[in-house]
Amino acid sequence: MTKFYVEWWLDPARMPVDAEERVRGWLQILEMVKADMASGKIRDWGCAPEGDFGHAIIEAENGTEVLASLLKYRPYVNFKVALALTVDQVIETVKKMAAQK
Repeated sequence: MTKFYVEWWLDPARMPVDAEERVRGWLQILEMVKADMASGKIRDWGCAPEGDFGHAIIEAENGTEVLASLLKYRPYVNFKVALALTVDQVIETVKKMAAQK
């Protein structure tokens, strides 16, 4: 499995203006996150104290699995996804680059 680092942020233009509706929608999103964590799709999840952005770690075979995991959160949540390398992978890469000189 490959790890993907996901930055997420709520789209304020999509969030309801009414406070009760906004709380209901946010709680629905958070329950989906909890379900994805329980199933193992999301390995780690965090929210900044401001409450409208954060991160997640997703383990998947490939980018299409990540896309499939995130589509249900659209259009209320936006994402930026990057491959997450382990420290050992980075060390190996740096050593290989150094050996090529």
